[in-house]
This record gives sequence, structure tokens and C-alpha cells, in this order.
Amino acid sequence: MKKTLFFLVAIALITQACSNNKEANNQLETNEQSWVADSKIIADVIESSEKNLEKEVFIKGMVEHVCKHSGKRVFILDTINDISIRVESGGNISGFNNELAGMTIAVKGVLKEKQITKEYIDNWESKVKAKIEEEEHDHDHDHETEGHSHSCSVEINSINKMRKWMKENKKDYYSVYFILGQDYEVL
Repeated sequence: MKKTLFFLVAIALITQACSNNKEANNQLETNEQSWVADSKIIADVIESSEKNLEKEVFIKGMVEHVCKHSGKRVFILDTINDISIRVESGGNISGFNNELAGMTIAVKGVLKEKQITKEYIDNWESKVKAKIEEEEHDHDHDHETEGHSHSCSVEINSINKMRKWMKENKKDYYSVYFILGQDYEVL
């Protein structure tokens, strides 16, 4: 009788454990699907960046670029607003495959900010202007020099955009936002 009772209790416990495990797996799948469904376009997250900074966010976009050297970051594009954001690997993401380029993904991660100071921008601008002056003194306009000239104009344009943003937002730094990824799903 004791053996039968012990056997029935053991079966009941095993059945209960399996049932709980199945329910937990179903809940986990529902939670995973929920964050993917809650993913927002990048522009929405950036618009409320001060509120979302250092908090978990859910974004979606097309993979514009996968870093080929390490595979540790991707740039995803909000195709509606033509804005992109860098996603760094972390959490369950050990890296990104090059095959993701051109695919749409949903990313769960923490919104981070890198502040580029006014001093850094001033220093960068000085170096670019020095490069431009050096090129102006060089009368030999070979292909390499023309490439540098284009590069300098792109850099000056970026610097001017940063300064404009800083003035409009009354900041003494320029904010670069990125996501420290925890998980992602291909859509």
C-alpha cells in the first residue's frame, strides 16, 4: 500500500512539473511575441529619447549594414523616416550574421547615448580645416587629393549639422543614440 501511494504521489508530481513547464514555455513564447509586436519605428524611439534613455526599448527596421570585421554591431534603418541607429551586440546577441543585410528585424535592447562634446567637435573641425588648407597649397590635383576634398566637405557638413542641432536644442554636446541589444527577431 505504501509503495502504491508513493508511486501515485511521484506520478502526480511529475505530471504537475511537466504541466508547469509547458505553461512556462507558453508564457515565455507569448512574452517573446509580445515584445516583437510592440516594436516601434526608430524615429518614435529617438523622438522620446530623453524619456527612454537607459530603459528597455523595442525597435524595428531594415538592416542597412552589418559590421564585417566583428559582427558585433548593425545599423538598422527606419525606411519611413530615413533615419538609422546602431545596435551593439549584448544579452542573447553574441553577434550578427552578414546575411541579415537587407532584412527587417525587431530588436529588444537598452537605449544608450554617446555625447560628443563641443570641444571634440571644435578639435575635429580644426583638423579638417587644416587638411583643406594643405590641399589648397598642393597644386597637384591627383585622384587621391580629390577624394580627400570630398571627404573634407562631408565632414564639414556633418560638423555643421551637429552644431545646428546643438544650437536648436540648447546643448553643449551632440547626442548619438544607440541600442545595446539584448535580443532580436527577423521579421
